[in-house]
Amino acid sequence: MSNIKTAENARLIPAKTREELIPCGKHLRAAAYCRVSTGDAEQLNSFETQITYYTDYIGSKPEWTMVGIFADEGISGTQIDKRVQFNKMIRQCRRGKIDLILCKSISRFARNTVDCLDYVRELKRLGVAVQFEKENINTLSVSSEFAITLYASMSRNIILGIEKSFREGRVRYQMRQTLGYRLVDGRPIIVEDEAETVREIFRLFADGMSIHRIAMLLTERGAKRRNGSTIWDRYNVNIILKNEKYVADAVLQKSFTVDCLTHSRVKNNGQRPKYLVQNCHDPIIDRETWNKVQWELSRRSVAAKSVNAKHTQRALSHRICPKRAAVLREVRRKLTSGDLALGQ
Repeated sequence: MSNIKTAENARLIPAKTREELIPCGKHLRAAAYCRVSTGDAEQLNSFETQITYYTDYIGSKPEWTMVGIFADEGISGTQIDKRVQFNKMIRQCRRGKIDLILCKSISRFARNTVDCLDYVRELKRLGVAVQFEKENINTLSVSSEFAITLYASMSRNIILGIEKSFREGRVRYQMRQTLGYRLVDGRPIIVEDEAETVREIFRLFADGMSIHRIAMLLTERGAKRRNGSTIWDRYNVNIILKNEKYVADAVLQKSFTVDCLTHSRVKNNGQRPKYLVQNCHDPIIDRETWNKVQWELSRRSVAAKSVNAKHTQRALSHRICPKRAAVLREVRRKLTSGDLALGQ
C-alpha cells in the first residue's frame, strides 16, 4: 500500500518569469556580448544593430548600470582564444564587476555545448546571470541547464533531417553569392547578363589565360560581381571555375555541423560522405567546357607544385661549413627595398 498522501489543500506555486528571476531592488551591473562570425556587409550590419539595441535596452532600465558592450567582430565561435572581448568579459565577471550578461543567442556565446555549459556553470557560481534572448533562457533558472541540453537535442534532430534529405538527393539551394543565378520560388533562375560574365571566365581560362590575368581583365572592364563590386582577384575567379552549380550539378554536405547547440560548422574534407546530384537545374556552362576546365585546373595545380618543389632546393642548403663542420641552411629575407637577402 502506498504511503503517498494527496493533500486536498495543495496549490500551484508558478515558476518565475525571466524578468522575475533578476533580483528586484538590487542595482544590477549589466553587460552585453555580441559577435558575428564573418566580415561581410550583412553580418556587420547585424553586428552594429546588436550593439545599438543593447546600448539602448540597458540604458532604458533605471535599476541597471551599464558595464559595457563586449563585441567581437568577424571572429568564429570556434576561435575561443581569439575572442578578446569575450575573454575580457569573463575576467570582469571573475572580479565581481558584472551581475548580468545579455546575449542574442547561445550560438553567439559559446563554440559548443560543453563550453556553453562550462561557462554557464562557472558564472552561476559567481552569481552572474546570462540571459539568452532567442532561446528565452535565463541561467538563474533551476531548469536552465536542462533547457540548454534539450535545445541541443532538438537541434540535433533537425540536423539529422537535413542529412537524410542529402542522402535522398534533395537539393537545398544557397544562391545568395552565386553570380548568374537568382532563386525564384526555391528554384535557380539564370540571370543572363551575369551568366555572360561566367561563360567568359570559363572560355578565357579554357583558352589558356591565367586566373590572375582574367581577374585583371574583369576589373579593368568594370564587370560586376554578385555583391555589386567591380574589383576582382584570383579567389573570386577561382571559386567560379570550381562551382559545380554552373554545370547544373550540386554537391551536398560540403560542410557539416560539429555542435548542435551552437551550430558550429566545418568544411567537409572527407570526414563525412558527400552526395552529388547531377542535372538538377538549368546550366550556364555545358558539360564539355566544364570537364575541360576542371582538367586544366588540375594540370596547372600539379605544375605549380612541381615548380615550388624545385625552388625549395636552395643554393646554400645542405652544404658543409668548413669552419664549423655544420650543415648550412639557406635563409631568405625580404628587405624593405623589395630585394631578397640570402643568409645562413
